[in-house]
Amino acid sequence: MKASSYTGGSYETCRKKARNRQLILTTTTEMIYQVGVAKTNLRQISKLSGLSVVTIYKYFTDKTDLINATISQMIEERFEQAESLIRTQDLPFIERIEKIPGPDKLNQELPEEIVQELIKTIADSPLLLKTLQERIKNFFQIIIIEGRKSNYIQTTASDQAIIDLFTLLIFRDNTGKAQPDPQRAADIIQIILYGLTNPGQQLTFHH
Repeated sequence: MKASSYTGGSYETCRKKARNRQLILTTTTEMIYQVGVAKTNLRQISKLSGLSVVTIYKYFTDKTDLINATISQMIEERFEQAESLIRTQDLPFIERIEKIPGPDKLNQELPEEIVQELIKTIADSPLLLKTLQERIKNFFQIIIIEGRKSNYIQTTASDQAIIDLFTLLIFRDNTGKAQPDPQRAADIIQIILYGLTNPGQQLTFHH
């Protein structure tokens, strides 16, 4: 009986910790979307979430740790949504691509200054850059696999070569610094699908 009670207690404790952690992340996401990264602060997160600052520190070592975890979750969620669209078999391949929210969608959701602050935060964080790069590589892999199945992508170049090239292009600005560029990513998907020899075809992303 003691063992059973202990196990149940541990399970409930784990669930509570998971709920608290997610509540903190969700609240932080809402704050970032409203006021940006720099103006997001732990006291306001505490007030909005109903959890004490001390409790928040039990889950995250400092604001930087919390911001990194929050933006990582943002990245994961957006790519999961996009990948789900690509994998669905209910629509032709090109229509699936067009349903992916383009860079304009983010600008519609958030003020330009917050979008740019998020991009800079990612660019300045090796952890976030790595997370975004891995998600983009996986996303391109899914596009290429589905594109080959549908005969939209017929190049004999290896998937890895295509992924490496386009990932490099997305994350390099004119100075050679790693800098994620949503518009460049959209342009590269256009090239993957239509190449350089069919400029009349225009991909229309979902807004």
